[in-house]
Amino acid sequence: MISLKNKNLSISCFLFASLILYDPAYATIYFYFDAEDGNIAGTNLPLPATAPNGLGFCGTPCGGLPPTGTYGSSISAPQGNMYFEWNITSPNQGNVRNEVKNRLTFPVSLSLGTTYYLAYWMRFDRKNGLDIWQEGSLQSSDKGVELSGDGIRWTTSRGQWTECRGVSGAFMANADHRFTVWVGNPTYHLNPSLEAYGPNQSGYSCSNTPQLEYERWYSVVLGVKVAIDATGSIQYWLDGTKIIEDTGIQTAASGISPTISAINMGGTMSQPAYDAPPHYRRFDALMLTNNWQDIVDGGYLAGAVSPPPPDSISTPSIPSEFRLE
Repeated sequence: MISLKNKNLSISCFLFASLILYDPAYATIYFYFDAEDGNIAGTNLPLPATAPNGLGFCGTPCGGLPPTGTYGSSISAPQGNMYFEWNITSPNQGNVRNEVKNRLTFPVSLSLGTTYYLAYWMRFDRKNGLDIWQEGSLQSSDKGVELSGDGIRWTTSRGQWTECRGVSGAFMANADHRFTVWVGNPTYHLNPSLEAYGPNQSGYSCSNTPQLEYERWYSVVLGVKVAIDATGSIQYWLDGTKIIEDTGIQTAASGISPTISAINMGGTMSQPAYDAPPHYRRFDALMLTNNWQDIVDGGYLAGAVSPPPPDSISTPSIPSEFRLE
């Protein structure tokens, strides 16, 4: 005879298993790396194929140019004591392409109607005071940190661009020693009238973009609601302030079961001239999750007065640190 205690335990285990097996929206952190795993500064980042926990960065073995990314601690980190970085020593280098993944959970099969969040901190440090991206009415940008896979490619781009929301030349020229950010969809071209999704929230626009500084940490959160029809959305938070939101759009290619096969980093640098001078590119607490609470708990919205829910309407005010004085 099964005791009441064992019976209740069996029921609990069955319900828990049912949630995992049958609920595609079950909250999951698919990837998280904050460099606090005991390795010392200067050592190489792990490869996905060899890391015991499955987390890794595949650079030169996956076709990227050197250098290999390393652990860093020479400056303060936004999360813990360590971060990860690429020390670019060659001028005019085109990429340090890395396929970043957890071999235990990737590829991630995406559930239609579910929102997936990519979050991280970024910082770009110049050498000899030379700006990484050009300024003016021109193109000089990185595709940035990307969600890439079958039917999916969304980028968190940075630098200087021209076309904004389908209008040629609509992006303002950055101020001296500044750069800006936007969202791109460079492969599947799901919404051709938009393409480069420039800022459109919290008082920002293509002609009034956030002006980011070198030698400073910023938190980035990208939210993508997966849809093969016009029911999807994208959102972008910079230091806790929502600066981009587009709803009623397609976010995944139709006829394909959408997956995320990797988080790509460093695929392009200062495109199309590829003329970036030597510099440091630094990151921390890289996360992929389908749970908004993970974003709140991770501190990525700490720059906001209070953590906004993902569907909140931003107030039309520009934080002082992003204003063009």
